[in-house]
Amino acid sequence: MKQLRIGLVGTGWRSHFFIRIAQMLPERFQLVGAVYRSERGRDIVRNWGVPALTDHQALIDLSPDYVILSVNRGSMGELMRLYSRQGVPLLIETFPANDVDELRRLYDDLAGAKIQVAEQYPFQPLNAAHIALADSGLLGRVYQMQSSLPNGYHAVAVQRKLLHTGRTCPVIRANRYSHPMTGGPSRAGDPTEDTLVDAKQMLYQLDYGDRQALNDLEDNQHRSFIRTQHWVLRGERGELRGEDVLYLKDIVTPCHLTLERVMAGEGPNLEGLYLRGVRFGEHGWYYQNPYRPARLFDDEIAVATCMDKMGHYLETGEAFYPLEEELMDLYLALMIQKAADEDRPIEVKPQPWTE
Repeated sequence: MKQLRIGLVGTGWRSHFFIRIAQMLPERFQLVGAVYRSERGRDIVRNWGVPALTDHQALIDLSPDYVILSVNRGSMGELMRLYSRQGVPLLIETFPANDVDELRRLYDDLAGAKIQVAEQYPFQPLNAAHIALADSGLLGRVYQMQSSLPNGYHAVAVQRKLLHTGRTCPVIRANRYSHPMTGGPSRAGDPTEDTLVDAKQMLYQLDYGDRQALNDLEDNQHRSFIRTQHWVLRGERGELRGEDVLYLKDIVTPCHLTLERVMAGEGPNLEGLYLRGVRFGEHGWYYQNPYRPARLFDDEIAVATCMDKMGHYLETGEAFYPLEEELMDLYLALMIQKAADEDRPIEVKPQPWTE
């Protein structure tokens, strides 16, 4: 296994994921330097034990295999252009967009550049297991999924991959609601008082005619103590609801199995605390964690997968999430917002990256 030499730009919350992964998987990843902007950023980089750089050219001169851009929306486009002009391969953190014109400018300037996107949600273990189940044929042709995935573009990425819609343009319907809900954990940690918060809810549907994707998410639902994460897949010969799967062995033999997360380190098990994978009864593993026994949680496993796949892309040219895919996700996320704002169906129009 070749160790990948990686540069990093950014010192924010998401940047820490890449740092932690590199520190826990040193045989795979070596961080050769990180570019910071502020004194606080400098202190963060030094605490990581990574060479701290103020100049992008200094990072380029270190000849990393690729550079990770984990910066805010205002800086992302400019930095993508800067590094791409010098032929530096980029793995970029997913980012929101202001409008469709911004996406078109990015496509015009960067189509064909060596850019892949760290869109990790399709690689999170349970999401990956659901995609594997849909692809297995056990449920027949899967024509509908319902989920509670966060952030429009993350949800869209999983929906398009699972339903194999490619860059087809759907009709979008969306509604917003607002309800009082007891507050829960946040990035800052557990709640310190019992308060009601104004929880905003987004429901949307991507209608492709013969396939539909529905998403129902409240604010901070993925951290809430009192909200569940829900999944439904419907196919011609079976259904997943939660982690329960109903399918037909033959026309008179219905079967019921459960997708099961298998952990090490529970009870008397002394192997260490890590995810082994997701097992599906007699059908075996639908997902196996390639980084065991590293102590990574699900989202870190998914981000590490993107970092690994970037190395495979550089070696083989096989893209795993090119810029065009990210532009499609961001475009659909913008159209979901538009459909909710205008309270009417939006028929998505083709764009340069859909052709």
